[in-house]
Amino acid sequence: MTALESLGYSVDLLYPEKSDSTSNEFHPSRPSFGEMFFSVLRAAVSPDRSFQEGIFVGKNCKKVFLKCIFETSYDAIILVTFRLVELLRTAIKSQIATPIIFDLVDAFSLNYQRIAQNSKKSFAKLAYSVEGKRIRKIEKMVAQKSSKTLFVSLKDARFLKMKNSFVVPLNVNSDYREEKSLSEKKDDLKVVFHGNLSYKPNEEAAFFIVNELAPKLEKLDSSLSFHFVGRGGRKILISAIDKSKNCHFIGEVSDIMNEVSKYDISICPTKSGAGTQNKILESVSLKIPVIASDESASGTYFIPSKEILVSRTAEDYINNILFLKSPLQRKGIAERAFKKLERVYSPEVTEKLWRFILHDVTK
Repeated sequence: MTALESLGYSVDLLYPEKSDSTSNEFHPSRPSFGEMFFSVLRAAVSPDRSFQEGIFVGKNCKKVFLKCIFETSYDAIILVTFRLVELLRTAIKSQIATPIIFDLVDAFSLNYQRIAQNSKKSFAKLAYSVEGKRIRKIEKMVAQKSSKTLFVSLKDARFLKMKNSFVVPLNVNSDYREEKSLSEKKDDLKVVFHGNLSYKPNEEAAFFIVNELAPKLEKLDSSLSFHFVGRGGRKILISAIDKSKNCHFIGEVSDIMNEVSKYDISICPTKSGAGTQNKILESVSLKIPVIASDESASGTYFIPSKEILVSRTAEDYINNILFLKSPLQRKGIAERAFKKLERVYSPEVTEKLWRFILHDVTK
């Protein structure tokens, strides 16, 4: 909401998890166990509902939401992420006339589709596939009922083929904090994978590194190592990392950006998920060259082979890592990506886009 405040708008935040803004904040309680159970039961018998809807929005949240709207004259209502679709239903039912901007962030149904495709267990594949189709149907309803629907990547917007969709890329602070030599020759390059290691797509990617990449790379160049940074991580994953000779578990740190800045190459082999991977933008902002899966790279505006290295197989990742042993190649990829980040993912770009969106829906 910082972008809105910088444009001169007064913003009231409903149901914020964390906020460092000066906005008014309203903290309704989460749904009770009984409400969540009823929501799941309703989704089980209704193909027009998803299992996600009632987990985050309960009666108290709806009550506070309506109270805010009826007591204050808002220029627009902004709902963020698919999980707040129940508030859109509430607004429609209450015949709220205020324009609604629904920031889906990413195509949640695309995430479920990818998880289904990558699941090895038949039940999981079926469950994610069915839920993904329901979510996609609801996302289309969101587009029909909202004044404008937002995404962080063009790929997600195109996946859902919504007429009133608009892309607002994530923004990241590009203040390069460490003037290290990008052309320095090093014998012991360190590759980092960072993020919430309890998040399923990240866990899948971490196991891929440990089981597929680390053993093969060790035979080719034992000086290269993988480092896993971030909170969470099941014991089975941490144990697998610890058993690998060239893998190191760092875990949760107080300053993720400061920690990631210590590494030479960033890797993002996530095949599930959707939208834009924050870990890619964070690495680029630190001028660290990125190697990413086709699925992750496609959610960005970085040009493959020029600003980001794209990999599809274990062999691709290994070849790209070995390619980046060259200081000049690391420097070239990192600097070209950084220039793109400044043009596309800056707070200034975000402000301009929000100015246009708000003018369009409130005129």
